[in-house]
Amino acid sequence: FVLLSFYYGIFIIVYSILWISVPKAKTTKQKLEMKGENINVSNIKRSIKDEYQEIKNGKGAAFVNRVGEGLYEVFTIIGKVLAIIIGVAFFVGGIFMLFAFLSALFLPNLYPWKSGFMELAYAFTPLNFTLGKIAISFLIGIPIIMIIYMAIKLLFSFKSNNKVIALSALSCWMLGLVILIFVGISEGRSWSIDGTRYGESLELSQQDTLVLLVNERYKIPENLYIDHNVFQLASSNMITPDIRIYSAEGSTPTLRVQFYTQEEKPVYDNMDFNWNYKNDTLRFDNYIKLAGQWRAQRVTLTLYLPENKKVLIPSQTSQYLRNLRDFDRGVRSRLNKDKILLIMQDGKLHPLM
Repeated sequence: FVLLSFYYGIFIIVYSILWISVPKAKTTKQKLEMKGENINVSNIKRSIKDEYQEIKNGKGAAFVNRVGEGLYEVFTIIGKVLAIIIGVAFFVGGIFMLFAFLSALFLPNLYPWKSGFMELAYAFTPLNFTLGKIAISFLIGIPIIMIIYMAIKLLFSFKSNNKVIALSALSCWMLGLVILIFVGISEGRSWSIDGTRYGESLELSQQDTLVLLVNERYKIPENLYIDHNVFQLASSNMITPDIRIYSAEGSTPTLRVQFYTQEEKPVYDNMDFNWNYKNDTLRFDNYIKLAGQWRAQRVTLTLYLPENKKVLIPSQTSQYLRNLRDFDRGVRSRLNKDKILLIMQDGKLHPLM
């Protein structure tokens, strides 16, 4: 067949056709016919016995066994390598998550998320704040610790009572959940979802230029950590006021001073903030002193200036402006450097000097 296959390869085609068309010998009778043997009881018995011995001691079975053993060893090695890689990844990731979590919980002054954390610190009573940190430590810290524990166990394959450890971790986690629910209910009763707004509006004089000045009522030590919104000075809570400047619809300049709080029962004198308008000059305190707990309080001074009305803003005042995106790029670039005289034209402030 091999030799005749070189004769234009015709026998390869013939063989392929026969291989497809000739039926396979499946039964014992067909196999005897395939070998050209007589079909009788002795030949059938011998054929069955030979097939059994061939399957039992055949080279194919031995080869399959050797292949299976080799694959088992290969997959065992691959599994061990993967276990080490996964264990190291989980261990390093768990340590990083634990470090980041503890840093956010106990070292808020050193990390970027300090602003929101400090606001929460002022929102809770000291007892509830401590309980809340304990609860969060359980709810987040325990899963992280379990990840680290499973990584160590995966790396070193030591024996331990997993049931006891799992039940202990689950019990602590459930305790943290109960404490957090208690703290949430206790603090939530003093919050208002809608909030309360109060304040007053004042028409300003028609003079050309309005001056904004900051009253440095509170002196802040240079080495004290200062958050953008909330910080602590001795035992007092402080928040920064917001200044916003918009175009007026009419021809009269107007000042709107608005106080906002989310206290369930607002106490209107809880925010100590002084401002006054005299001789075309608006003066306001650099910070607002809170007498009670932080409940998202804020004070906004909004100026509505008509066309061609000028406003002089010193560099100390520019840090209180909250709608800088509404100004031209040239205005934004100069505000923090020196005093700047602006004029309202076409609904926007433009620098004059």
